[in-house]
Amino acid sequence: MSDHAFCRASLAAAMRRVRERYTSEQIKKTWVWSDGRKYWEFHGPNGEYDYNLRMADCAWSAKAEGWDRLLEREGENDEARRPR
Repeated sequence: MSDHAFCRASLAAAMRRVRERYTSEQIKKTWVWSDGRKYWEFHGPNGEYDYNLRMADCAWSAKAEGWDRLLEREGENDEARRPR
């Protein structure tokens, strides 16, 4: 197994969930940034921004964690909007 096989598998798993909610155009607008010292930022499709991705080891894992956090926040928002 290569050094980043787990990172790529994590991103692939996240992308299966992402494709259920986002178009390919929205997905293409996302990007990650690193300062070169293990600090990563995730920039989402609609101006979403997440920083200090703790688990990120590379761009693949930063994207996976960024998407996971975004989907988690959206899930919380969905729960708040759901009638009781």
